[in-house]
Amino acid sequence: MNFVMQELHELGYVMYFKHLSFVMIDPQWLADLFKTIVSFNTQHLIKNGMIKRNELIQLMKSNNLTSNKEEEDYFLQLFEKFEICVQQQSSNSNSSSNINNSNPNIIFPSLLPKTKPEHLIEDWERYCDMNDSFGRSFCFPFLPYGAFSRLLASFCRDVSSLGRFWHNGMMLEWKGAYLLVELFSNINEKEEGKKKKD
Repeated sequence: MNFVMQELHELGYVMYFKHLSFVMIDPQWLADLFKTIVSFNTQHLIKNGMIKRNELIQLMKSNNLTSNKEEEDYFLQLFEKFEICVQQQSSNSNSSSNINNSNPNIIFPSLLPKTKPEHLIEDWERYCDMNDSFGRSFCFPFLPYGAFSRLLASFCRDVSSLGRFWHNGMMLEWKGAYLLVELFSNINEKEEGKKKKD
């Protein structure tokens, strides 16, 4: 049975997700589902690229996408599989964090704001011991569109976050250390960012 489903999946007749135990018989319906959630019509609800889990479920219910908890959990897993969104992990060491484990933030990387959070530099100086810090720079001749969004989603799955995200950056906490990750489109932009931190 798994072999047949896999063959039909590769031919494009169905979408088979073995680890989710679901078969999607209408791939276009899945595209319409993503379009319903990530669109200009929902940007007033998904503020700064984030929405509470319960609010996202209500949004799906209002569009008649789900009718029970099993479907809700399945769709959220499906969104994460395609990296449409990712659940924000809480930071245990950050007592000021207002992340609720029972109703966490859901992050949509493609809808994050272009500008950095207003108090990012102050936060970085508060969390980070500047006498015990180091940095790394990686230069790439080319990065495909959306690469940073995929990186952000991967980080959010495995690393506790402080809720500081924007289109080209994030601030995270991992095992008592703090990370500031930024993507610069050119060297001049990187130098300007360094000056603002100094």
